Amino acid sequence: MSHGKICYLEIPAMTAEASAVFYSSIFGWTVRKRGDGELAFDDTGGVIGSSIVSVTRRGERLRRPDRSIDRGVIHNLGPQSAIGWTIGRGEIYDDPDYQDQVEAEALYDLLEGDVIPTFYDRGEDKLPRRWIERMKTSIGNLCHYFNTHRMVRENTERFYLPAAERRGRLTADGMARARSLAAWKERVRDQWSRVRVKSVTAGPLDGVQVNSEIKAQADVLLGALTPDDVSVELYVGLVNADNEIVGARAIPMRQVGDRGDGRYRFEVSSIACFQSGLHGYTARALPRHPDLGVSFLPGLIVWAKGIP
Repeated sequence: MSHGKICYLEIPAMTAEASAVFYSSIFGWTVRKRGDGELAFDDTGGVIGSSIVSVTRRGERLRRPDRSIDRGVIHNLGPQSAIGWTIGRGEIYDDPDYQDQVEAEALYDLLEGDVIPTFYDRGEDKLPRRWIERMKTSIGNLCHYFNTHRMVRENTERFYLPAAERRGRLTADGMARARSLAAWKERVRDQWSRVRVKSVTAGPLDGVQVNSEIKAQADVLLGALTPDDVSVELYVGLVNADNEIVGARAIPMRQVGDRGDGRYRFEVSSIACFQSGLHGYTARALPRHPDLGVSFLPGLIVWAKGIP
């Protein structure tokens, strides 16, 4: 009767490095470090391909380092996608250890049931036809966008050229605009503690339909600042199970009234609801200046409080 052979073996060890020395000296196995950092070994006859796995004192296997997925492409790559694989659909669990367990099991199931069989499924020509087809499809769909030429061009157009133009404006005339911007920042920081979003109202809210529009108003106390110094935005989006606004849009609000004593009214008259579900809203105030490079300055943002 013919006998098979061991093709894979996993050896648990409290100290992987010491165990590697032991097995190498006793059996003559060649030990190497794999790309994922674990120690693998082969016997002299090429019979066994395996690894030495670090475990805790309770015998639990140590988790491999977490590898996050770009959430922006999750919805374009399903489990049966022709261009790649994903682990889950971007779910986030309260217990990170449980999430590690779920994603690790999903990863190994995917490797065992799809990735590895696809690569090793070969016909008479010894070529992995399904794997080649997937790689060609991936190249055809992704390389025109995910490449260094596109990245350099986009970074140049979106960041480098605007930054160079901004530098030219700020340094012209003996850095006059840079000095003015620095003085404005100092004044805003000095007065920012007085800025408050006092109230936010929106309506009508009864029977709101998808694609219908509502209006929102906010009363903002600016102290010694003026409406030209701030940007007031309505922040609206779906509400999750933790009562948090997710997937929100920041909609600029315009000044429509001066109520005296540094209090101003801001309004947005056309808010489109693009999807059904429980929505939430609030408002925020941020510094605004034509020469400001970014909208957010450390510590200078005020949110409305107690909004239903």
